[in-house]
Amino acid sequence: MKGYLRQRSKTKDTWLLTVDLGRDPANGKRRQLFETVQGKRKAQTRLAELVASAKAGFTLRPERVTLGQYLNQWLTTYAATNVRPRTAEGYAGKLSPNPPMRSGLGVRTRGE
Repeated sequence: MKGYLRQRSKTKDTWLLTVDLGRDPANGKRRQLFETVQGKRKAQTRLAELVASAKAGFTLRPERVTLGQYLNQWLTTYAATNVRPRTAEGYAGKLSPNPPMRSGLGVRTRGE
């Protein structure tokens, strides 16, 4: 995954971040993610985060993913590798499909 940084405005110190997500397997079109950040250091830090997330397999377009799908993905990609096994089990138990807290989470997208 590649990331690019371009200054949008010198007076406001805004930067445009572009992350290349590769090609869409369905239609072969190039996929990119764009984000605007103020301050060069913040932009460099955010670009590194986005590129790392893309390499780790996180979905970077949250408006197309339901909260339930995002939580399942988070449990398998982040929690399984970055927390202790017992903690990951606790998260999985709390976020399993059966508890009342989880009902209805897979219906709405994160943007709603």
